[in-house]
Amino acid sequence: FNSLSGASVNGTWELYVQDFVSGDSGNINGGWSLSITTTTNNGFVCCCASPTVNPPTVAAAVIGSPYTQTLTGSGTTAPYTFALVGGALPPGLSLNPTTGVISGTATALGLFSFTVRVTDANGCLANQNYAIQVIAGAVPPVPPQACSTPIFTNGGIESLPTGGFGGAPISVVALPFTTFGFTVTSTSNFALAEDFIVPSGSTWTPTAVTLYAYRTGSGIVTSPIIGVSLRLWDGPPGAGGTELTALTSAAITTNVFSGVYRVPATTPTDNQRPLFATTVSWPASFPATLAPGTYWLEWTLTPLSGSLFYPPRAVFNGTENGRQRNGTTWATAVDSGASLPVDFPFVICGTATPACTPSVINPSVSLAVTSNTVVAPSCGPHGYSNDLLINAAFTNISNQTVSLVGFQVAELQESGGPPPSVPFRLLTADGATCTSGGLVGSVQSLPSSVILTPGQSLPVTFRIALPSVRRFRFFVNVLGCATGGSQMTKEQAPATAMQPLELELDPAKAGKNLRVNPEGAAQPRGSAATGRR
Repeated sequence: FNSLSGASVNGTWELYVQDFVSGDSGNINGGWSLSITTTTNNGFVCCCASPTVNPPTVAAAVIGSPYTQTLTGSGTTAPYTFALVGGALPPGLSLNPTTGVISGTATALGLFSFTVRVTDANGCLANQNYAIQVIAGAVPPVPPQACSTPIFTNGGIESLPTGGFGGAPISVVALPFTTFGFTVTSTSNFALAEDFIVPSGSTWTPTAVTLYAYRTGSGIVTSPIIGVSLRLWDGPPGAGGTELTALTSAAITTNVFSGVYRVPATTPTDNQRPLFATTVSWPASFPATLAPGTYWLEWTLTPLSGSLFYPPRAVFNGTENGRQRNGTTWATAVDSGASLPVDFPFVICGTATPACTPSVINPSVSLAVTSNTVVAPSCGPHGYSNDLLINAAFTNISNQTVSLVGFQVAELQESGGPPPSVPFRLLTADGATCTSGGLVGSVQSLPSSVILTPGQSLPVTFRIALPSVRRFRFFVNVLGCATGGSQMTKEQAPATAMQPLELELDPAKAGKNLRVNPEGAAQPRGSAATGRR
């Protein structure tokens, strides 16, 4: 607040407390007071907004190599200063208090946690916790013995490329971490789960999954893993996720020693925990194609005997969120020594269609009106008399997979007669309101998760604001990505490939069949981009 009983709050005020309650075990003789002095900086400095500190996590460092990481402040008044207020940076690294740059050359292995305080020009501050893991060298992007065509890799299993038993690569348990592995034995109803993301604009066709586990003292001749079961989720198991598939046995295709040992930092040549790489086929009952989105893969392993354990990812980066089912309950998998969550390495193989920029795919699709209804206006105060709801069947008539679909307005205007005082407007276009958007060039997008396989159809609805109930013309270009297969069916002609899809509409006859010309049968005059005729 800036005033109190009409007076400025800036100045010296006295807070006075008097004890009037009888029967207390004691009292405050004479009362108690505290003088408070406010400032012109909106009253108390304590109550200003805190700056935002970025990035939320920092990169790992490689011992003996130059390291640079910039921290920034934003959202409040610059300039910002930076200070280390807790923990310690790795030896050899320092924080510049003015620029926020952490730089230097790390000289010791390990995980180093610290807190940075960022203060703005008004003295408002925020603390951000960080951890830098110093590793011995670059971790291979794909773990050893993985399936051959990776489309996703959740980190490696090597901490060091050599130095183990017989000179082998090793996965090191280094302080503050103390957990060698997490139980993943199916016979005890244990399982693990990790997330992966199919990026927007891409589709994945998985073919195989590679997992890593060990049984202490098993040796390297025979794999201790004799069975693998997988399950797919749409979110974290036990924390809001829903099963997309049943727990399904997956066929093992390769089951070999990865060449890597899991070892304590004090005994790098220990050979009691050889890591096995087990590759299984993507189950036939699972979705053959994955649309853009976040998925969780659950796995549980059946041992030849004893118990199986799964190593965490070799490099810690602060984004870990692996989960473990301990009998019947799911929980975040946490290293007992570091009290930090971990991630689990695994590889998905298959093919991924690259993200594309949507373009006109009119020859690959059709749009057929199924019903239309004149309804009360959404934008009556803005000069519109009614809305027209158009329901249509949108179909992929090509031999390709269609994704990232949007309907771009090529023409939306009266069909003869004087122009109306306000334009026809597609209210279901992205970002459209009663006074902006929804005109030529605007796009009504389908959710990015929608993917149409050849022959697949789905309903779409258009809502158009009508200046009056009169005949008008509605042309759309269908934008999207058509991938795989051949672009055109036998019935399609290249000459019509870029013609907009035309719907000539008469709301006065709503409820009757509307004339629809898919594939540009009504030839527009001028360019296909405008749809004029």
